[in-house]
Amino acid sequence: MKRILIFILTLSPFFAFAQTTLKQKIAPPYEMEGFGMDVDLDSKHMVITNGLEVFFYKRDTDNWQYIHSRKSRKKEWDHNDTKTSTVSISNGYVFFGIPDEDVMINGKTFKNAGAVYIYSYSDQNGGWREQAKLVSPEPMENGFFGDVDSYNSSVLVGSRGSNKSFLFNESENSGWKHYKPEDLDGNPHDLPGGISPTCKEEAMLVINSKKGEDGKDYPFIRMLDIGPGGWWRTQYFLPPNYDGTWNGSTDIDERHLVVAGHKGRSNTIDFYHYGDNWIHRQTEMVGSGSYGNYSVKVGGDIAMLSAPNQSFVQLYHYDVYQKGGRWMPLQRISKEDRIQFGHAIAIQEYEAQEVEFFAISSYNGKEGFVEVYELGDRYKKRHY
Repeated sequence: MKRILIFILTLSPFFAFAQTTLKQKIAPPYEMEGFGMDVDLDSKHMVITNGLEVFFYKRDTDNWQYIHSRKSRKKEWDHNDTKTSTVSISNGYVFFGIPDEDVMINGKTFKNAGAVYIYSYSDQNGGWREQAKLVSPEPMENGFFGDVDSYNSSVLVGSRGSNKSFLFNESENSGWKHYKPEDLDGNPHDLPGGISPTCKEEAMLVINSKKGEDGKDYPFIRMLDIGPGGWWRTQYFLPPNYDGTWNGSTDIDERHLVVAGHKGRSNTIDFYHYGDNWIHRQTEMVGSGSYGNYSVKVGGDIAMLSAPNQSFVQLYHYDVYQKGGRWMPLQRISKEDRIQFGHAIAIQEYEAQEVEFFAISSYNGKEGFVEVYELGDRYKKRHY
C-alpha cells in the first residue's frame, strides 16, 4: 500500500498539470492546394487561407465546425508562393491580405499591388460576408500591400514594395478610412517599414531596414506607442542578437514583445517587457543549425516559436514567480515525419482574462492541414 501511494504521488504532477492537448485536426473541406498557408483564431471563430480564398470555422463546444468559404479576386494559385497571403481576426472582423493580387485603379492595372479583403460576421445572416476591400493609398506595381495584423477595429497593412505600413480604422459613418498617426510635432505620417507589421492596443511594431556604415542593409525593429490625441513616439533597435544573418519574426501583446533571430550557429528567441519603454529581459537558445523561416506569436502568458524547416514548435510560459518574472520552456511539439510543421502558427486573442487555444499548420506548398491545441488549465490565465 505504501509503495502504491508513493507511486501515485510521484506521478500526480503529470496528471494535475497537462501542458497541452491536441483537440482537433482540420483537413481541407475539399481537395485543394495551399490549405494552411496562414491561420488565425479567437475564442469563437477560426479562419484559414490557401492563398486564393478564406475558410471560416465556428467553435461548437470543443470543436471547430466548417461554415463556408469566400473567394478573392485573384485568378489562380501560384506554385511558387511560400507564404504570401495572410489572415487576421479581431472584434468580429476577418482581414485577408493578398500582397500579389493585381489591382485596377482608375482604369490602370497595377501588377502585384496587393489588396486586403474585410469580412464581418452576423449570426442573423448565418456567417461571414465581404464588407470592404482595401488597396494601398499609394498604389504601385510590386507594392505587395497585404501583410496584415489587426486589433479591435483597426488594421495595420504592410507594403514591402513601398517600405511603409498603412493604418486603417473603421468609422461608424464612413466605413474603413486610411489614418495617419501624428508625430509629436502634430505632423501626420504613414508608418515607416513595411515588413510584417504587428499591432496590439496602443502599440505598433514594424520591421524596417537601413544602411549601416558598411553600406549593407540592416533590419531593425521600430516600436510606435500611440499616445493621447493620436500622437506617437518611436523606439527602435537592431534585433538583439543580430550577427549579419538575421532571418527573424516578431510579435507583441499588451505586455510582451518576442523576437526570433539568429546568433552565430545558435537560434534564439528574445523577450521584452513593457515598462516606460520596451526593455530586453531574456534570451533563450532554441537550438543549433540554420532553421530559418521563423514565426513567433505571443498572447497572455504564452509564447510560441516555430521552425518549420525542422518541423517543431517550441512553447514558453511566463512564470511571474521565477526571478521576478521569467519565460520558461513549456513544451516542444515536434513532427519529424512532416514537411513544414509550424508553417503558420496562431494564439487565440487574450479574452476574458485567459488564452485557451493555439493552432499550428502543416503545409508543404501544396497540401496542408491545421491542428488546434488546448492549453492546460494552469497555463490559460495570466497571473499578474
